[in-house]
Amino acid sequence: MSRTFTFKDTERIGKELRKMRVENNFGSNELARTLRVSSPLVCSWESGRARPSLETLVKLAKVYRMDLGDLVKRIMGVENK
Repeated sequence: MSRTFTFKDTERIGKELRKMRVENNFGSNELARTLRVSSPLVCSWESGRARPSLETLVKLAKVYRMDLGDLVKRIMGVENK
C-alpha cells in the first residue's frame, strides 16, 4: 500500500530525526561527518525540507545502534504494539 507524504509528515519526521540526534549526543556537524553527508543536508532533513534516503536511514540505524525497522517506525510515528 503506497502513501503520499505531506509537508506535515516530512516536518514530523524531521523533528523526530533531530530528537534522535540529540538523544544520541551528536551535533549536526558531527552526524554529517559520520554519515558522510553535508551539514546543510542534515539541517534540511531536520527542518522538513527533505527526507533522508533509504541508504541514509540504514546508516542512521547503525549509528544509533537500533534496528532499521524500529528507526522507521519511530520517525513515522508508528507505535510499537
